[in-house]
Amino acid sequence: MASTYTANTGIEKIGSGEQAGTWGTTTNVNFDIIDDSLNGVLSLTISGNTTLTTSDGAISNGHHRVLLLGGTPSSAFTLTIDPNDQQKWYLLKNNTGQSCTIKQGGGSGTTVVMATGTSAIIYADGTGANANVGNISTDVLGDTSPQLGGNLDVNGKLIKFGDAGTAGTDDTLEFGASDDMQLYHDATNSYITNKTGALKIATETSGIAVTIGHTTSETTIADNATITGTASVGGDLTLAANIVAAAAITLDCGGDITLDADGGDILFKDAGTTITTISNSSNSTVIATGPSNADFIVKGNDGGSVITALTIDMSAAGAATFNNDITAFSDRRLKTDIEPITNALPKVMQMQGVYYKRNDVENPKEQIGVIAQDMEAILPEVVLTADDDMQTKSVDYGKLCAILIESIKELKTELNELKKN
Repeated sequence: MASTYTANTGIEKIGSGEQAGTWGTTTNVNFDIIDDSLNGVLSLTISGNTTLTTSDGAISNGHHRVLLLGGTPSSAFTLTIDPNDQQKWYLLKNNTGQSCTIKQGGGSGTTVVMATGTSAIIYADGTGANANVGNISTDVLGDTSPQLGGNLDVNGKLIKFGDAGTAGTDDTLEFGASDDMQLYHDATNSYITNKTGALKIATETSGIAVTIGHTTSETTIADNATITGTASVGGDLTLAANIVAAAAITLDCGGDITLDADGGDILFKDAGTTITTISNSSNSTVIATGPSNADFIVKGNDGGSVITALTIDMSAAGAATFNNDITAFSDRRLKTDIEPITNALPKVMQMQGVYYKRNDVENPKEQIGVIAQDMEAILPEVVLTADDDMQTKSVDYGKLCAILIESIKELKTELNELKKN
């Protein structure tokens, strides 16, 4: 009686009267086939399309239980399980750098595609011309809800999810008895959605900050924060980056609003251009316009009408124009040690009015006035010295009115005396 072979592993079944004197060798080969089929690990170097064969009575690459696919194929490749009438299953790992399509024989049955770096439990149903290949990892386990009796240890590896269409579809991580919170990615954006209660991000230890932003940031809120609704802040709001808003930003609080630039400037911009800067200079507040020759304008509401109260013309070295009168307190109740001005006329006679042009502005115009240094020697009460690097001097022209009044009166007195004579 002739020997036959098992259908799926090709183990020789010695017929009666066969293998006289060699049955021991055949039996040993059979044991090797069984051993590889149960526990064998084979590393395959892949250069292109590859076939797994299961030869009768001899060990071949299709006999091994675990197949480690390596090598450096230049493109995706096909791994064919042959022949198409054997039922097989393998533990496969694809380390080739390319995707692998697994099929059985040359028929039109189902196939499995393994991405590089993935592992799978593959089975072939051996149904002939239309034999099918499946992935037990998804075809079987994917339809069940496995229960864990302890912790899930991924051994330093990743748990990967694909792209979900919307919350609650496949490739979504869900929490809660009613799937209350869901995490998913839709191929463009990542989402955390919440159905019930508040969505809270907190730390268990007081004083530990929650960081939102780029992984290398060290601020409470890093990079840009986008808020589509109303944000309520019960304590301090510390920002180390930009706030970008598509609409208006309203600050409404029951206490002070503090802007602390910590040695820097506070900038007001329009379309990226700095319009106004507020800065600190030796504890003095400096408000500066940004664009060249841009005026500084103060407006207000006068009985429902918007008026321009003050315009400072930067193209004219800061010439100021007020919409109405400029007055100064002169109430007697605010003054002490009041004495009349005497010998006003001699002081006025020392003063000299001059024509001049400013040397610190572009295209200066001819102006009239006095020289502060000259006035300081005559009437120091009307000269002010700025706290700047040049100690620039200015003249309070309004105060000159007092001495001019008295000088006219003295001149009138002299004129009356002359008329008497």
